[in-house]
Amino acid sequence: PKVAEQTLPSTWEMPSFAKDERPDHPTPKPLDAFGIPMRQHVARGGLCYEPFSGSGSQIMAGEANSRRVFAMEISPAYVDVAVERWQAETGREAILDGDGRTFAQVRTERLGDTADAAA
Repeated sequence: PKVAEQTLPSTWEMPSFAKDERPDHPTPKPLDAFGIPMRQHVARGGLCYEPFSGSGSQIMAGEANSRRVFAMEISPAYVDVAVERWQAETGREAILDGDGRTFAQVRTERLGDTADAAA
């Protein structure tokens, strides 16, 4: 359903990222690639589903546009990128639903001592 007042054109122009501007993921998306359809079709506080989270652009767009995003990613390395990006942007700490462990604790358990050395 459409929730925005204005109707937008069917094509949008957005900047892309140069190779040296994308160290964490090969195909990062501008936040508006997700923000525009969020604002048009999802009410504030509404839920968006992201089955291929990558570096977390849709998560960040949801944060910027007051939408909730349920995301998943098959690659643990990109999960780390997305969670660290979210933590850096929001100043909050990611907590594992169900047992309350922090992202840092889960990562340390998953990677062992190498996570402590890299942090």
